[in-house]
Amino acid sequence: MAKKKEKTYKVPQEVKKMNTDYHALIELRDKYIERPFGLKKAIKCSKKAVRLRNKLWDTIYEIYPNLRKYGGGIYFSSKTETVIMDECPKPKAQ
Repeated sequence: MAKKKEKTYKVPQEVKKMNTDYHALIELRDKYIERPFGLKKAIKCSKKAVRLRNKLWDTIYEIYPNLRKYGGGIYFSSKTETVIMDECPKPKAQ
């Protein structure tokens, strides 16, 4: 079985912090959902998390504009704090 080749891209500290904040907001949202009367705060956390995730990917695409043409196969690894692209994803049709 052939091992999958992946291409990794390093990201600056600012992007790493955004990713950490995003995951913290998701955890906080989950905690608020479990509490009585926490729905309003959970919704606020969800909205902030979505905005932050969009900002995170916009920043990554500003640093590496060639990644924008690929639709899938690109993800942010929290463990290594890098952007990883699968071996050969197909570019999106334009």
